[in-house]
Amino acid sequence: MGPMSQIPFENIQPLVHHSEQRGASMQVAFRCPVSGQIVEANAPIHQAKNLSSRVTQSAKRSLMYSLRNALTRSVRRALGHNIVGRVAADMTRSATDDLGQSQSYSEADKQAAIVRAFESVANMFVWDPHNHRYVSTQAAGEVVIDFTRILNAAPVTAPYDRGILARMLTEIACADGVVGAEERQFLTGFITADLGTVDSLAQMPTLSSAELIETSQGGTRETMLMLAWALALTDENLAPDEAMRLDQYATGLAITAERAHELRSYAQIYLVDQALGRAYPGGRRDDQIHAEVMAMAGRLGMDPTEAERVDIRFRKRYGLV
Repeated sequence: MGPMSQIPFENIQPLVHHSEQRGASMQVAFRCPVSGQIVEANAPIHQAKNLSSRVTQSAKRSLMYSLRNALTRSVRRALGHNIVGRVAADMTRSATDDLGQSQSYSEADKQAAIVRAFESVANMFVWDPHNHRYVSTQAAGEVVIDFTRILNAAPVTAPYDRGILARMLTEIACADGVVGAEERQFLTGFITADLGTVDSLAQMPTLSSAELIETSQGGTRETMLMLAWALALTDENLAPDEAMRLDQYATGLAITAERAHELRSYAQIYLVDQALGRAYPGGRRDDQIHAEVMAMAGRLGMDPTEAERVDIRFRKRYGLV
């Protein structure tokens, strides 16, 4: 799910398997009480005096900006980057260790960082209203949305498949032939040295049908197309040539038109579901943000009734009224 602001630390504390301050960041391992799954995350530690500026900055973030961040985490999981975000933790550690060595933080500052760390991986957990606790999506059964279910069942781990997915996403992100600042920021969130660089991928020839059909058969191909659709939709203004390219991916991956339509729908629902996390800060609906999310759903091509059902399922999954 997208970050739900002001999650009480008490709700997260039972999940904390291990936490450690490393410089100016907190490294945390969250453990599902049902499945035992370990999910690692990190977040910078801020002193309380910086709270108001953080809140102001957070409020200014657009829905689509936050969705790109959520999608980055999903792509990282799909590509098998330790599934739990250790690469991101290492990047944060190297950037902040020296800064934080001379800093001291209160327990409240550290707890707030643990909450932020949890928010960065919150889409891997759901609230169990019957037992009043968070559990991993793997342990949640039927409450998991189709996007997450497919992602969990069929990550893109084979080296060749990883390279093809990276090229697919780069082609979509740089459809106009230019690597913009936002596209570069998104792509560098998951492109590692073994995949190449953003520039090298952007300069590669357009993927051919022969290259696409050589990917692993089965669910892996569906994951790849679903992620490509999710990225394309984050622009909100899907260009005809982008839609055509996505149809070409489906053909090249031997995915039927009917199934491709379903995967597109899963991507739409995922994005709206993620955005709804911002519409329920502290578990209470913010009418203005909620209206923005519903309007966004329309721009993504979702009809009002379908968007309402996504909202209802979201509230049921997290025990909200």
